[in-house]
Amino acid sequence: MKRRCHTLLKATLVIAAFCFFACRDADSWDIGYDDSSPYLGTWHCTELNSLLIQTNFDVQFTKHTIDSSLVNLTNFNNNGKGFAPDMRVVSNTFTLPAQTVQGYTLSGSGIYSFEQKQINMSYNVAFGSMDEHYTAVFKR
Repeated sequence: MKRRCHTLLKATLVIAAFCFFACRDADSWDIGYDDSSPYLGTWHCTELNSLLIQTNFDVQFTKHTIDSSLVNLTNFNNNGKGFAPDMRVVSNTFTLPAQTVQGYTLSGSGIYSFEQKQINMSYNVAFGSMDEHYTAVFKR
């Protein structure tokens, strides 16, 4: 009887240990982890429009003040310091969700190439009757 009680106690402790870890708050798993952090700072952009006109300029990737999965892109599309659309970052992929900033409607996507150490993007910019497609390479 004592042996059976001892075995039952061990089994109960093992089950309780698994339940304790399973009840951990899901929000605490990723505390301090942020996909956008490695990409913050100044990037030199080489942009090519659909007419094959190349433009070179710098873009600042800064942390979004509310959503840590977003970055603000100051001077995106070479539109000045006050022009800062939001871009979602998940691992090494980038999504420029459809949004309107200062009358410009933007959307696009990109990926960070670990081999080339650059971000390759493709996006659309519409303003009034103008609708332009761009490809761009961002390098440090």
